[in-house]
Parts: sequence; C-alpha cells; structure tokens
Amino acid sequence: MTLVRRYTLLLAAVLVVIWTVAFQWEWSFIDDVGLKTTVNQLMDGEGIAGLWTGIRALASSDRSWGLFRPLWYVYATIFYLANPAVAHGIRLAMLFAVVLIPALRFGRYPLAAVVAATVLAANVTLYLGLSYLSLQELSGLTLVTLGLLSDGPIRRSLLWLGAAWFKTPFIWLFLAWSVYLLFQRKKWAWLNVLAGVFTIVMAASASRKGTYTQGFDLANVVRAIKTAIPLFFWPGLVGLAGVIALRPRLKTLAWRSPLAWVFLVGGALYLGNLLPWGQAGSYYGAPAIWLLSVGALLILLPAERADFRYAKPVTIAATVFALAGSLHVARKMTTQQVNRNAAVVGVREWARNVPPAETIAINSEEGAVRLAELLALHGAPHPVKFVPDGDAVEQPKYYVFFHDQSGGNPRLQKTVVRRMTMATIYSTS
Repeated sequence: MTLVRRYTLLLAAVLVVIWTVAFQWEWSFIDDVGLKTTVNQLMDGEGIAGLWTGIRALASSDRSWGLFRPLWYVYATIFYLANPAVAHGIRLAMLFAVVLIPALRFGRYPLAAVVAATVLAANVTLYLGLSYLSLQELSGLTLVTLGLLSDGPIRRSLLWLGAAWFKTPFIWLFLAWSVYLLFQRKKWAWLNVLAGVFTIVMAASASRKGTYTQGFDLANVVRAIKTAIPLFFWPGLVGLAGVIALRPRLKTLAWRSPLAWVFLVGGALYLGNLLPWGQAGSYYGAPAIWLLSVGALLILLPAERADFRYAKPVTIAATVFALAGSLHVARKMTTQQVNRNAAVVGVREWARNVPPAETIAINSEEGAVRLAELLALHGAPHPVKFVPDGDAVEQPKYYVFFHDQSGGNPRLQKTVVRRMTMATIYSTS
C-alpha cells in the first residue's frame, strides 16, 4: 500500500498542475469577482495592512447577513491574492484531498482504497467547489480531511473546530468528537465542548439578526428533504457496488468503531441542521453526504472478506461498476465546471470588443454585478444590467443568457452572436 499511496498522490499532483495550466481560468460570478476586486483595492490602497482591513470588513458584513464563520474571513482575504489559475489549482487539490486521503488512510489493501475513493468521488455536488471558489463546503471538508491524517486528538480537534468556523453545521462533527473524548477521559475535552457551545451560541445569535438567515422554519423541512434525496443516488449506488466488491463478513463489520459513529452522528446532524433552512440540495448537502459516507466506510473497510465459489468474478464486476459510476460523476461534473468557466471567459472576451458605453443585459442578478466587476478588473468597464425573464420593457442591444441561471427572456433571444456550452450571447435587434 505504501507504493500505491505514493503513486496515487503523485498522479493527483500531476493532474493538479495540468488542471492549473491547461485552461484559461477566470473568477466565477458567485462571490469570487467581488472578493478579488476588494482584495486588489485594499492592497493597492493599504499594502499588506489591507489584509486585516479586509478580514474586518468581511466580519462586519457577516453581522448583517447573520453568519458566524470567522475562519472564512481569513480565507476569503488571503485566497484571493492568487490569480484565477492558481486558485483553481488549489481547489482541485482540496477535492483530491477530500476524496483520496480517507481512502488511502483507511483502505488496508488496494481494493478497499479503490472502493472508498469511488464512494467519495460519487458525491455529485462536491464538484461545484471547483468553479465556485468561495464555497465553504469544500474548504471545511478539507480541514476535516486533514484532521484524519493525525491521530493526535488536539490537532484533530483544532482542525475540526476550524471546519465549523468555515461552515457552522460542521460543529456537530466537532461536538460528537468532543463527547467521544470525554468518554476517553481526556480532561481538556471540556474545552472542546465549551468551544462547540460557544460556536453554536454565536451562530444562533448572529442568525436571529441576519438578512440571509431569516428563513429558518420547520415548514421548510419536507421541501428540503425532497431536494436532498437525489444527492444520495450516486453515492448510494456506488456504495452498494462497493459493498458487493468487498464481500464483508457481517460479523466482522466495525460496528463499534468510535470514529465511525462520530462521522455518522456528525453527518446526520449536519443534514438535520440544513432542513429547517430549506437548503439541503445542491452544494449545501455535499458535506453531510461525505461525512455519512466516511462513517459507513469506517465500518465497512476493516471487515474480513467472505469467500464463495464465484467471489472473484463478482468482485471484478462490482468493482468495475463502482469505478464506472464514480468516473461518470467525476467526468460529468468536472466538465460542467470547465464549461461554466469557459462561459465566463467567453463573455468577458466578447464584452471587451463592445463599445464601453453600450449596456449589456444579463439573466442573472448577481451575474450583472459580477460581470461589471470582472470587466472593470480587466480594464474594460461596461454598464451591465439584470433583465428578469418576464420583463417586457427593457430593450438592450445585447442579451447574455447563462443557461444555469434562469429560463431566459424569450423576447430578447433573437440573433445569436456567440454560443457556448453554458452561455449564449444574443443581439436583440
């Protein structure tokens, strides 16, 4: 396994380099351009001291949003010092860490590591963190994963608390771990519990006053469950194939693994935390699925393997199916992220040839703000206006339709100027 680990990590590093240099990368329209613009302005105006100003500004902004995520303030300032290519490379490295480290850490033999990696790679919306670089889900999971590299409870505790300071629902993993440490008679575990309670109190207090967090209502639970269920399809299907491939003896499953139950409880409570907000689908649910997957793998991977007449062909068939499923998810979702980036780059390059005074219309409210910031960032400022799908009044000369934002305004979709996989530019005349 030592050689397997070494060459797997080497291959991952090579793929990160290729990913970084092979594409023309740009910042996305969710947060990224605004954060990059702010960091540039602060560095130009204050130099290195601008970083502290940026951290304080993000903390102040979160008070109005109703969020408590102090480690994200540091990330969202330091991370955006990078250029888009390096930033995208870092995010792919995070994704590889989240998928490969648990598999290589707990897979005792190559097949077990392959099965674990396929299950974690089948987490569909985890890949959205490759194009939306500000998402805290992937960042928090990276810290959780790094905690698995250390058997030292103090270092693991700090990393897992850090994950909760990226995205609050990770606090349930941290508290489940802290309760386990109490049972282990770790005297300082009470500090963990106090830190967890402090984090929950701060998050709850902030959420009561924020504009972003006013949707907390038990009436959202049913709707949120319906959005979360599809996210379990591919991890469940690949996981079932993985169980068949590993052929575990039921009596040897590691049901009593404390760490497995820490992850299962943490994942279940993470998902439960999302339900009253009505935000359990898309990338919101990815960490809960990952935590539950790791918990299940920790029970499955140590088990002894059953033997029977057709064990070898069954194992081969199930392994091929699991690999095919996870590769399908990985190919589809990484292609989607590359195409989303290509759409932003394509619109940017087209807009630079449009007369500066010409207003550009777009079917995304945040996209209008971000496209204007992006063009200003590249020295080609333009007025950009959001036009809703049902608008019957606005008559811009150009209309940019991003396919993943809305259904589009048919009235403005006339002559195609440029077509990309995830965006189309129209002339409205």
